[in-house]
Amino acid sequence: MKKLYTLIGTLLMGSAAFAQIDLSVISTYETGVFDDGAAEIVSYDTTNQQLVFTSAANNEVEIVDFSDPDNLVSVATIDLSPYGGGVNSVKAFNGYFVVAVEADEKQDNGSVVFFDNQGQFVAQIEAGALPDMVAVSKDGTKVVVANEGEPNDDWTRDPAGSITVIDISGGVASVTQANATQITFDGLTLDAGVRIFGANDTLVHIDDDFEVDSIGIDNWNSVALTTNNAWFYDEYNGEHYAEASGYNTSLPNNTPADAWLISDPVDVRDYGFIELSFVNTKAYYDDLGGGTFNALVSADYDSSALPTVATWDTISFTRSPGNFTATQSGTIDLSAYTGNVIHVAFHYTSSGSVSDSCETWQIDDVMLKAAYGSKLTTNNIEPEYVAISDNSDYAYVALQENNALAIVDLMTNTIVDVVPFGAKDHSVAGMGLDPSDKDSGIKIAEHPVYGLYLPDAIAYATINGSGYVLTANEGDSRDYDAYSEEERIKDITLDATAFPNAAELQEDTVLGRLNITISMGDTDNDGEFEELYAYGARSFTIWNAADGSIVWDSGDEFEQYTAQAYPNDFNSNNDENDSFESRSDNKGPEPEAITVATLNGEPHAFIGMERMGGVFVYNIADPTAPEYVTYVNNRDFSVDAELSGGGTNPAVGDLGVEDVIVIDAAVSPDGRTFVVTSNEISGTVTVFEVTGLVGTEELNNEEIALSVYPNPANGTEVRFNKMGDYTIYDLSGRTLIQVTNAQTVNVSNLASGVYVIKNELGETVSLVKK
Repeated sequence: MKKLYTLIGTLLMGSAAFAQIDLSVISTYETGVFDDGAAEIVSYDTTNQQLVFTSAANNEVEIVDFSDPDNLVSVATIDLSPYGGGVNSVKAFNGYFVVAVEADEKQDNGSVVFFDNQGQFVAQIEAGALPDMVAVSKDGTKVVVANEGEPNDDWTRDPAGSITVIDISGGVASVTQANATQITFDGLTLDAGVRIFGANDTLVHIDDDFEVDSIGIDNWNSVALTTNNAWFYDEYNGEHYAEASGYNTSLPNNTPADAWLISDPVDVRDYGFIELSFVNTKAYYDDLGGGTFNALVSADYDSSALPTVATWDTISFTRSPGNFTATQSGTIDLSAYTGNVIHVAFHYTSSGSVSDSCETWQIDDVMLKAAYGSKLTTNNIEPEYVAISDNSDYAYVALQENNALAIVDLMTNTIVDVVPFGAKDHSVAGMGLDPSDKDSGIKIAEHPVYGLYLPDAIAYATINGSGYVLTANEGDSRDYDAYSEEERIKDITLDATAFPNAAELQEDTVLGRLNITISMGDTDNDGEFEELYAYGARSFTIWNAADGSIVWDSGDEFEQYTAQAYPNDFNSNNDENDSFESRSDNKGPEPEAITVATLNGEPHAFIGMERMGGVFVYNIADPTAPEYVTYVNNRDFSVDAELSGGGTNPAVGDLGVEDVIVIDAAVSPDGRTFVVTSNEISGTVTVFEVTGLVGTEELNNEEIALSVYPNPANGTEVRFNKMGDYTIYDLSGRTLIQVTNAQTVNVSNLASGVYVIKNELGETVSLVKK
């Protein structure tokens, strides 16, 4: 065994000149707040050597001194409540930082707020609804904001998703609203693969047949301006309705009636058109008296004041001729009132004469419907995250719930394309997943399921002159009171032809527990599913920036590596230890954050895991075959995550990576390279030193560490980053393959496992064969 130990030791140490790239924790800033978004998005201010991070828990940004990376100290916090109801993103640049803040009611337009690096207010710009992420172009001339435009929980408001571009080329101090361009998705013809779905586009705001006494309780308020009868609830022969009359046996017949039946406020700010209809019934004939009955609408009624103070427009409708003839009003178009909060009212008056008192009106089956109409697509789009090309000409905007990428020309401020991401096939070798939290073990395998990419964070990289977009394929669903697309596979009906083994698949230990969307997969609309689509691809993906085509996907590597590293805590949740496999049925390790930086002269991707925690590092010098470098997780699974009295247990480390950035040695305080993560569950900001880097002189001499890709190897051939003589050993030290003066080697005859490759210089690298 001595030979084996020596070989493994050589592998772990690497060559004397080139240690293995790794991440080592050197400091953590602790907010002490547990599971409340106290540290979400982080950015580095190179001018003042400060970290700035968002705290959703307190609606503020906090500034931390980074001049000594080993000792983080808070220097200021900035309250953002004067600018809106919740902070979502921050980006430091050129001595300033810019913050995205949602409105107090997040369906209203939010704000982009600029501060100098001391935290002093500079400017505030109105953005779209729910500004979720803010980015700054490399040339420092543009700020780009993704405005998500989420609906409210009952889906009575669904503002348009949009992109705000702010021209700051004239200097931040002079920025005004005139510098902002609002880009919408109006008029675009979208590919069928872009997910446009949700609550029905026609939503009922009032649907009242008065089967229960709802006047003054549910949708209506009855207001009597005289002592005579107001509107009241009544029924005849089982038919229920609201009624108003001038007749009251307890009052003299000459007492006038002035009765209002007024709806609760109806918010129609985000709709394309509105329709009203109702059934009206007049008792008795017209020749018995006068009195008036009108339907009205107001956009300025205040329920705290008398209705006579408001402006009411009379609505034309088909009236009952009398003699208890129930008459449909017809469909009444109220589209002129879109963009407002409105009230609908029925107003009955009488003069108090005997004839007036005999007149009675009944209202039933009131229906007020609002529809998105032509705005459906615009409202349905939800921009989530922004990456900007290195030449500052294009922005790439992830539309997470739509599973698509918008490409924006920043020279013309127009959307030039919306590219659907599609889905990965989990039945293909190397693309498997562990789909059950009830299978009593780690069982990563291929299954007849598709994974929707649905990325959150994205990044841009230029590699060998070509542009690429990288995505962290988190996955997300629409789950609201008014509409939910979520379902477990065991609770749907599988098509017998597509899934002849449906009963087996729907067992809890197989696919039964896996969460999928019911918005797609029933290809023939017969209530049976021919295809299954889960949330998130449990991977990161590299896409061609020019056309959105897929270049490479990490497959099941995140689950494979975390299973090896944490076999007792695999697919744990982020707010509780001792939660083995609790996320297997729902997005697995959940890749959340992603960024790209250069290490040892080559581009590397850093991907943060929201649930398991930790950061993966890949060498992406060859975008078609990235190489796994390391995985580091600053989390102690053996302790309680939360203190008994509340707050985060400091011993647990980091929980819920939300953002990851790299601080290059050229701009760091002491010439070291750092990775910084912000962790929303533990409320921590943690600094890792990047170790194993070579110096500039060594890079210029091309003394770069040996690497091999793809690694893990899925196919027949692997490629080295330099020409040489190579020997492949198994872990017992036995020679299996030798090649000379080569840069590739055929490994198709190797069984699945771990191997060691050594070149003529004595450099070694490990290879995983699937």
